[in-house]
Amino acid sequence: MAVITPISREELLRARNAKQPGPRTLRRQSLDADAVAVIRAVNETGAAAIDALGEAPRRYVAGLRGALARAGKEEILVRRKGRTNRIIAWQMRPEDKVIQEQRRAWGAELAARFWGQRRKRERTRISGGRRKGRSSRTG
Repeated sequence: MAVITPISREELLRARNAKQPGPRTLRRQSLDADAVAVIRAVNETGAAAIDALGEAPRRYVAGLRGALARAGKEEILVRRKGRTNRIIAWQMRPEDKVIQEQRRAWGAELAARFWGQRRKRERTRISGGRRKGRSSRTG
């Protein structure tokens, strides 16, 4: 026999309960809040020191850079200090801009080399590994 429970029409037609944000959304929101704090500190004093607690420093730096880019503050540089867990952020200076451009060019060159080699390997794999002009027949 079925169990029938009386329920009001308003409760029945109400939209489903709002779901809780997932871990990725929570991390992004936390990084966005940290980015706002970094922007405020950099605007007030010119630099900010950050201690990444509970998260790998490289991962935190990458996330914080993304949060700063979402906030439209790409002129704020974020670097990890040596091999420590200390992270620093500061307003980009003219000499930093030159270094940044050199790094981007170097990264683009490395990416082009990597992807060029990868395409070459894929072409070889697709063609069966044989070079042009050679037949598989012997004799």
